[in-house]
Amino acid sequence: MSPDSNQIRTFAVPDALIDASVPIHRTSDGIDFVRTPEERFEGLEGWNFTPQGVEIDGLNVHYIDEGPADGPVVLLLHGQPTWSYLYRTMIPILVAAGHRVVAWDNIGFGRSDKPIDPQIHTYPRHVAWFHQIFDALELDDVTLFCQDWGGVLGLRLVGDSPERFSRVVAANTGLVRNAAPRAGMSSGLVLPEEVHMGTETRPFLQAVTEDDPIGRDPGATFQWWINHCLHSADLSAGQIVFALSRGTIGPEAMTAYDAPFPSFIYQMAPHLFPAMVASIGHDNDEAWEALGRFTKPFLYLGGDFDDNGSPAVQRTHTEHIPGAAGQAHERFPVGHFIQEEIGPDMADRILRFVAATS
Repeated sequence: MSPDSNQIRTFAVPDALIDASVPIHRTSDGIDFVRTPEERFEGLEGWNFTPQGVEIDGLNVHYIDEGPADGPVVLLLHGQPTWSYLYRTMIPILVAAGHRVVAWDNIGFGRSDKPIDPQIHTYPRHVAWFHQIFDALELDDVTLFCQDWGGVLGLRLVGDSPERFSRVVAANTGLVRNAAPRAGMSSGLVLPEEVHMGTETRPFLQAVTEDDPIGRDPGATFQWWINHCLHSADLSAGQIVFALSRGTIGPEAMTAYDAPFPSFIYQMAPHLFPAMVASIGHDNDEAWEALGRFTKPFLYLGGDFDDNGSPAVQRTHTEHIPGAAGQAHERFPVGHFIQEEIGPDMADRILRFVAATS
């Protein structure tokens, strides 16, 4: 099977996992989705920003737009299974420095609407949605900060529309090509033709402790992650962020990360995003070539305890992208969710980068 045809054909979802009391909505194009109740987002620790929304393909996309409307734009893009809450310690610092700060919740995450058909969640569809959100918010001359899937999708935006970005900061992320999301990973990630969801009943913290996948070959670790997410009956975002930020968050933050996902029916995107990596074939070839001509400033910040931001991944991008030459690339003693462990430092690096390259 070639990387371009590495796709899951069918999904089996047990009725017992679906809460029949949850209202299911449908767009005019026939996309069934659920919407997390607003009360789930009330009183979250450290989150007091004004929610805004834009409609994309009949789905509401939540975003925040803070700071002066005419200030230089900083766009913050999150990944899986988080939402814009990930940037709560960075936003006030950037706003205080005079920036207009925009952060949206990817479709399927956070306060944004959540399609429930597993077949809806494909890489090309989410790329198209990213472009539509970006266009709808009329963003230009953007300083981008992206992490995890914020880079897998956000760097594709940069490759497709480089003229709309003034500089880029990538942290623990990269543009996926040929089903190899990080340097040194085998492209032979395996997806079953049929997935029986809900067969993994262990909570994430129990599963990752018992299976001990961390520290294996990066490909084996990521294969474990794909399988766990596809089959988990309850994918706790709070537990995942806790583990991959090395236990630096407390119960209040864990509650905030779990807030968007009251039950299984809300969790389809987090379950499927890792498998989407394995389906990426040559989708990003043109964008990667365009990044090879990107001469605007590009900065890579990596975590020492994260395969996604390994020195090899960092070099892959800094050696390929011309705008990375001479920049102050750094590494930090942190895990995957670098914003959780050292968010204020990340905001500081953005401000320094903007000052040095303006």
